[in-house]
Amino acid sequence: MPRLINLCCDRALLAGYAEQTKSVNETHVRQAVASLRGEESLQGVASASPKILSNPGARRTSWILGAVAAALVALCFVWWRLDGGAELLAWNAARAASTRAAEQAYVRIAHEHRRSRQRESALLHLAQLQIARGASREALGWLDILRRDYPSGAESAERQYWTARALLAGADTSGACAVARRLSPAGASSLGADFSAMNRECTAFDARIQAADSSQSANGSVVDHAGAVVRPAGAPMKRDTQP
Repeated sequence: MPRLINLCCDRALLAGYAEQTKSVNETHVRQAVASLRGEESLQGVASASPKILSNPGARRTSWILGAVAAALVALCFVWWRLDGGAELLAWNAARAASTRAAEQAYVRIAHEHRRSRQRESALLHLAQLQIARGASREALGWLDILRRDYPSGAESAERQYWTARALLAGADTSGACAVARRLSPAGASSLGADFSAMNRECTAFDARIQAADSSQSANGSVVDHAGAVVRPAGAPMKRDTQP
């Protein structure tokens, strides 16, 4: 008899656990007795409610795995949406140990990642690197691509400033000052000391032009405004050797 009582208590506890209750009641005891008689009742409860009999630890693991899978899908979507390859190249370029390595990364963005949000910035960086090297024609080439592919930002102060810098590097002071004069006061103010230095250079250039113009009537000479050079009247125009 004691053994039967122990078995009945054990089955009643199991029935209560299966229903996730905090106490064992008469229904659980009846199920325990029925299970001892033929195992039908308890088995029926188990088969009818497999979710209750599931392991809570396994349920938590399933939730964790599902959350990880969802995070991976979201990460892949963001990587595709933002063009992760271009983002990585831009990150490497910003931390490159040499200008050559940075330039190679920006060139790859410009040629291989045409839909990336980093491409517009990469084109401007390439122009800046060429200006620092003294290669004005290459700088103007990158700026032309920038103006063609991203026309909405053509009038930005930063772009106009670097276009003027490229023209100055190519000895086209007249063209550079013409671009600088188109800057709005707000744009000029945002550039700070960089624009102030260029503005002083253009002011000095204008002064040289005015001085040359004032002497034109005195000696019958013609002023070459592109380089602020005074040449005798009737002398042939200097041709631009660049294509």
